[in-house]
Amino acid sequence: MRKLKQFIGNSKKRILICTDGLGRRESIAELLKQSDQNFKEIETWQDFTLSDQKVCLISSPLHKGFFHDEFIVITENEIFPNFVKQIKKKIEIRALMKTGLLKILQSLI
Repeated sequence: MRKLKQFIGNSKKRILICTDGLGRRESIAELLKQSDQNFKEIETWQDFTLSDQKVCLISSPLHKGFFHDEFIVITENEIFPNFVKQIKKKIEIRALMKTGLLKILQSLI
């Protein structure tokens, strides 16, 4: 979070941080609060465009950030690349286990 806070401090543009879901948005919000970063949680793109807050946090399915003349969009995956990959891998493993278990149960019937 130190590097993110430094990036935000050095940027003259507004920043939108996108998370994969509401739960992850709450986790990132807590980390931002702990690092004393001022931000606003928003629900829509319009909320961001109407806000004058430098840093906003939104739940959005965006997977890659970008730079614009007036703002910067950063994704959760770009802030914590290894953490998101680990979660997705665990979900994939669980799905495979369920599928395998289902096949075994079906073969018994």
